[in-house]
Amino acid sequence: MWLAKRIPALFYRPIENDYNPSATIVTPVYNEDPVLFRRAIESWIANKPDRIIAVIDVTDTTCMQIAAEYPQIDVIPIDIPGKRAALAAGVDATTTEIVVLVDSDVIWEPDVLKKIKMPFIDPKIGGVGTRQNMYPSDGKRPTLWERLADIYHDIRYSDEVPATARWGSAVSCHSGRTADYRTKL
Repeated sequence: MWLAKRIPALFYRPIENDYNPSATIVTPVYNEDPVLFRRAIESWIANKPDRIIAVIDVTDTTCMQIAAEYPQIDVIPIDIPGKRAALAAGVDATTTEIVVLVDSDVIWEPDVLKKIKMPFIDPKIGGVGTRQNMYPSDGKRPTLWERLADIYHDIRYSDEVPATARWGSAVSCHSGRTADYRTKL
């Protein structure tokens, strides 16, 4: 089975162009580690989105205060529990061509947003996912289980997802850590 995924993945090439649709980052927030949340926010700002919406649980005063320190962030307080409700509130407030759903502990490289916009040049593309790595939030060396989880995700995003894209007849499930979607089809 691995070989069936690996061979087509070898022929996959990411789409590269200058396409630059407008994009909003939506992040659901609930009791995030303050240091990690700041690092995540700063990584998103460095990518220059058109808008960042943080949908924060009303009981999370620490993250509300952190988000308020950044003028680039629009905060939507929410009293409905759950990630789905938070994402729905953020998506409803989005007016850009692309909405990027990002977990509140995700730290981006400086060119992530630019790269995940590129495939949308094709009007048939409705969603785009990213290759992801997992790191311990405490800055220490990863445990064996954390390293195995990272290897699993790396294989998924270097073999399985490119293979399904290359075959052209399958759709992968985009990870909620970073996934972007066209707001109008």
